[in-house]
Amino acid sequence: CCADHLEEQLFGDEVLGSSFLIARMPRRSSALNAAFTNPDIDSVAEVNEPEYVRVVAVAPGTTTITTDLPAPFDRFDLLEHESVILTADQDFRMRSTNGAPLAVLQTLPSQQVIGIPSYYPGGDPAIISVPPIEQYRRDYVFLTPDLYAFDFVVITADATTNVLLDGMPLFDPAQPALCSTSPADGIVRMPGDPPPTQVIHRCQLSFPDVGRLCDIEVDPECDAMDGGGGRSRDNVRDGEQNDGTHTVLADQPVGLLVYGFDAFVSYAYAGGLNLKPLPR
Repeated sequence: CCADHLEEQLFGDEVLGSSFLIARMPRRSSALNAAFTNPDIDSVAEVNEPEYVRVVAVAPGTTTITTDLPAPFDRFDLLEHESVILTADQDFRMRSTNGAPLAVLQTLPSQQVIGIPSYYPGGDPAIISVPPIEQYRRDYVFLTPDLYAFDFVVITADATTNVLLDGMPLFDPAQPALCSTSPADGIVRMPGDPPPTQVIHRCQLSFPDVGRLCDIEVDPECDAMDGGGGRSRDNVRDGEQNDGTHTVLADQPVGLLVYGFDAFVSYAYAGGLNLKPLPR
């Protein structure tokens, strides 16, 4: 059925920062629809997939926090060791007004929560310790493991930052587009609006083929889905996989999150961060 594994370690209080870019992971429903080999037969509803962010105040006294979220969570107070769970229906920026440190955890829900049926590869819940902007780096080496059909990297950066993924620009006119960019504040721009100062780059690294659900009465090689129905979970083929070691290089510090999923399993982790003690 399922896999439980440890891939996170909490950051020490001395390295916690006060400013964050909360970037949601790429939509699983969209990636799955793009992977179907016959979308006339197989498809899932593409929805705004919520994620959940737990914010913990670490400093003594009262910490005031501001975000790009709607009220009442555009500005709120937490006492030392108090926490709040925010529902992230959009990307957003977050900071404490007095530079007080925050511990931030980001959680993805199960595939059932976002409406992906269990006979499709839609991932399990995953949790990420979110690095603060103060600990961003200019260079990263990270791993996307094998045996996961879908792999992604999410890069948070200033809009003027030049980023290389595996030595190549994120957007090369001579190559197929593997990345998308959106404002880090989650605000949809209209023509004439000021451009965002911070952005989120989402890049897909692995592109499986998800075939039609097969019928064991027609094809005896199909593995029947638990509970009957003649449908198979074994309908995912490798397609174009890019597993293994990767690099990110930038001319200004950036944040890096790595995410992947398959049937009944997901992984998500911070691709790295500086661990320098920050002054209080």
